[in-house]
Amino acid sequence: MRGASGRLTPADHNAAIRKHLSTIDQHVGVTTRDAYGLRDAPVSDVFSPTKYDATRLAELLDEDKVISARKLGIRAENVTITQVEEVFRR
Repeated sequence: MRGASGRLTPADHNAAIRKHLSTIDQHVGVTTRDAYGLRDAPVSDVFSPTKYDATRLAELLDEDKVISARKLGIRAENVTITQVEEVFRR
């Protein structure tokens, strides 16, 4: 899989994303110690810069700035925080 994805162009990746992924009626499950903090950041549309441990090309960092500034449009009423004990009872 890694070898094949290395041969794909950005256009190939974008085409696959458009074909196979949709944000309409999307459900995501995440386990975290800080559920409210995890909810509040995207709901508030706060600027969220990407951090790297190593040096990156300026083009990548410029693109990250654009992506990080995008508004996600997630509404608090669409986020449900469920205790882990309840997740598997449903």
